[in-house]
Amino acid sequence: MEIYSSKTGSWKPSGSPFAKTINVLSNGVFWNGAIHWVSHPRRQDSACFDVEEEKFREIPMPTFRGDSRFRHYGESGGHFYLMEVIPDSDTLVYDLYEMERDYSGWFLKYKVDFHPIAAAVPEMFCDSDIYPYLYSILGIVQEESDDDSFLVLYVPDKAIRYNFKDGSFTMLHDFGPRVGDVDYFDACDLQFIESFASV
Repeated sequence: MEIYSSKTGSWKPSGSPFAKTINVLSNGVFWNGAIHWVSHPRRQDSACFDVEEEKFREIPMPTFRGDSRFRHYGESGGHFYLMEVIPDSDTLVYDLYEMERDYSGWFLKYKVDFHPIAAAVPEMFCDSDIYPYLYSILGIVQEESDDDSFLVLYVPDKAIRYNFKDGSFTMLHDFGPRVGDVDYFDACDLQFIESFASV
């Protein structure tokens, strides 16, 4: 791996190579001074790269209860979270985990239940043998108080805010009818960060 320096305008090799093969170097999330990559559910090669020390290291993974096919992970408010998603299941109840700051492990932060949303938004139901529901997790917002934290969910043509404290939800935006197919589960959401780079 090479690191680019904006000061010198050049690339240099990182301090130490990672001994294992990593197949997950996409959709990295910066948290706690490191870039994190979470593996595909059927692999256990999640890792992080400490930016200051320029070193790779493995990160532990929680034990999931199901045969998840997707994992949503990200950072918000200084917290690193991970959620399993089982799109080919009738269940819409999931566990959301948070990583301990010292990497000692994950703890269960919230139980998430999307059944009330599916009941209120019939477009979420999909008459398919593979995916009974259509949705994509766009992000998790960690507020100062856990009581105010929420998840943003995309269901057909709508963005919905789901409140962790009481499971209530509100529509944030109605996008109107979509054109073409949307790949709900492989959607990649990118968090806005302030930067000096012109985009």
